[in-house]
Amino acid sequence: MAAELPNPSLVPFVVAVTGHRDLRPPDEAPLRREVGNILAGLRSRMSSTPLLVMSGLAEGADQLAAEVALEQGGFLAAVLPMPLDVYKTTMSEEAQLRLDKLRAQAAIEIVLPVEGQTDEQLRDSEESRAACYEALALFLARQGQALIALWDGKHSDRRGGTSRVVHYVRTGAPQESTLSLGAHCGVVYHVVTPRSNGEPPPNALTTLTLGCETKPSVTQGSTIHGSTRPPEGEAAGTSPALLEENLERFNRAALRLPDAAAKPRSRLLEEGSVVLSAFQQRLETLYGVADAISVRANGWRKLFLTLILVVAIVGTLFYGIHGEMLESNAYNVWLWFSFPLFVIMALVLHRAAGARHIEAQYLDGRAFAEALRVQFFWDLAGVKRSVGMYYLADQPNELDWIRHALKNVWLLGEGTQSEAHAAASAPNRPAVLKFWVIDQRDWYRRKADRQLKSVRRRERVSRNALLIAVGWSILIPAIILIHTPWWHIPVPVHETSGASASSNWLYEALHVLLAVPALIAGAYRLWIEQAGYEEQSREYRSMERELTLKATALEANLNSPDAAQELLLQLGVAALSENGRWLLLHRERPLEVMATP
Repeated sequence: MAAELPNPSLVPFVVAVTGHRDLRPPDEAPLRREVGNILAGLRSRMSSTPLLVMSGLAEGADQLAAEVALEQGGFLAAVLPMPLDVYKTTMSEEAQLRLDKLRAQAAIEIVLPVEGQTDEQLRDSEESRAACYEALALFLARQGQALIALWDGKHSDRRGGTSRVVHYVRTGAPQESTLSLGAHCGVVYHVVTPRSNGEPPPNALTTLTLGCETKPSVTQGSTIHGSTRPPEGEAAGTSPALLEENLERFNRAALRLPDAAAKPRSRLLEEGSVVLSAFQQRLETLYGVADAISVRANGWRKLFLTLILVVAIVGTLFYGIHGEMLESNAYNVWLWFSFPLFVIMALVLHRAAGARHIEAQYLDGRAFAEALRVQFFWDLAGVKRSVGMYYLADQPNELDWIRHALKNVWLLGEGTQSEAHAAASAPNRPAVLKFWVIDQRDWYRRKADRQLKSVRRRERVSRNALLIAVGWSILIPAIILIHTPWWHIPVPVHETSGASASSNWLYEALHVLLAVPALIAGAYRLWIEQAGYEEQSREYRSMERELTLKATALEANLNSPDAAQELLLQLGVAALSENGRWLLLHRERPLEVMATP
């Protein structure tokens, strides 16, 4: 292919294209303008995110939209519904030339498999070709995050037609696997397009934005003039704006990484140990980026959590101090403002952490990285499955952007299949056993041990601080009440000078210090709960056992491709489930200053 793939450190946003073949020549210029406006709107909202326009490159609308995308600097994914020689017979000579030119500029090309049909049958049978167009319709609806439809708005049940693609996107295309998540509906940018052999429809050559369709009947979208943002109604239920926001946030964070940030953690294998295909190199690079984003965000997260706890402890101490000292030192009225000041400081820190999306970057980056790890080793082992089909299928809304990102990465891999790719990506099960199964087993063992030690250490500190607080609460009254020749603190009186003032100050200081061990005990307990160390340790130990069993079974089946691939498929699904549980555990415990009802 002449064109390069998108930056391997970034995840593209995929826009599918469908439309009529029989466009009216005078309409081409306004149609190009409408498609250009849609793409420009997407680009303005996702300036850091590559746009990958996915088109079947059929005559008419498909080729027109692909040309506009390339003119605007986007990337093109050519998805052919049948073998090229047969496909060309369905087009005029001019369209065949445009097809060849667009294929030469495409970043990736995918030829969908045709099962049970010879080239001769495809040439002679309209029904056979309709089955290919139907497969293309399903592919576009499943793989795209949005659809541009150059369509007259008339609904038809014709297999593979424009109306069918729009229907699949708005209602959710049936999935290929029973293990994959439920159907996902998306947003449709409907460019109202007259056909050469029909009456012009209402609102011709304008763009309507259509959201999810929850009923068999068609619902009317809202007319957009110069804007392509999804409407608030039905489309908001699928959160297309949130999907755009999350992809853009990840890519923006990736671009902000220093050049060396991803290198220390970018390798899933020992350097030079295995020859990787282009797709595997892309997966490893993207894994390093996601891992680096998560590690950096976790460092900021721990810093903000520590600062908030310190501010809370100091603020509570000042609260005790102003209550004790104000009575004996009227000039310290300003201390009344200390506690609300510290509360405001904690809220500002929390707001700053939220503005930087630290929690989301840490959790989502970690989740994405681990899913990419599974995809990498699946591909290295010859398991040609998309992780996006399996990732948290029981959470269809919360983590949509990660599933879409995984699908998009897989799409790039599908479009780079070649003889060279096949040679480089021949299954290497020994490497998978060593660098995934055994290395991850050892990592989970070490991590579980460290987490358990960390929990025990913090529990000891918390418990000892609490015991000190109890002992201190007994010792202070005893010191005050017990009179000895060497030590005596008079019971405080309301005087402001001399020895009484001095004894009052000492008494008040002891009273305030009584709270310090209790505050430390509470802070450490809060840290343990916030980090979820105990639950994580149990999950890690469970994964260690799972990996130990799989390592033994895989060693016995290295020379049995089918059995080894099934074992690795099961292991990947288990790893994705563990990662999903970890993610949901931490999402339930966000960084907070105060609980809200």
